[in-house]
Amino acid sequence: MLTTGELDRIRAELGYNVLDVGAEPYIGVQAIFSQVIQPYLREGLETSSSTEVAENASGTLVGLTLASATGLSVRTKLVVDVDDFLEVATIRALAGNVATVLLKKAHAGTYPVTVDAGLQIVRECLAALFRIEQLIAELEGEGALKKVDEIEFYDVKGRSRLGLLVEQQRHWRQRLASHLGIPQHRTSGVAGGSVSLC
Repeated sequence: MLTTGELDRIRAELGYNVLDVGAEPYIGVQAIFSQVIQPYLREGLETSSSTEVAENASGTLVGLTLASATGLSVRTKLVVDVDDFLEVATIRALAGNVATVLLKKAHAGTYPVTVDAGLQIVRECLAALFRIEQLIAELEGEGALKKVDEIEFYDVKGRSRLGLLVEQQRHWRQRLASHLGIPQHRTSGVAGGSVSLC
């Protein structure tokens, strides 16, 4: 299930305020996030593994010992680990609680293993948006201006790096909105009443 923090991040990325539903009489707040998206977003089966895996750029077939393999089968796509260690792998063989998958990244400790589904798709969009936000923050106040006496900007095929990042951000926000079936909401200076999602 999406956490409250993830719901707030979705609201912010799609242009909605991050106030709680109780604020509805005072400013437009969409109950769709907590009353529709959170309880009805499709989740994949969740389990975990403690099988240590070494990094190998070309990939290694690994037998992951899972806490539970109930509901899994050959050709099921698994999302292994989180953050920078996240990777998607397909089960090639399954014997008891051991799923054989091809992995490239290192995995240690106890890490989550989830079946690819709606929840993971939304989390991938949020992770991409977070990475883009970090890159934009690194660029602020630096990297765009090339000369002071004559203003000259670096560009990548006619666009600045910041412009490319903003374009990627727009792309991921559109994907997130599309996956959730809701429109992006961009208003300025609007207060009072609810905003229709129709």
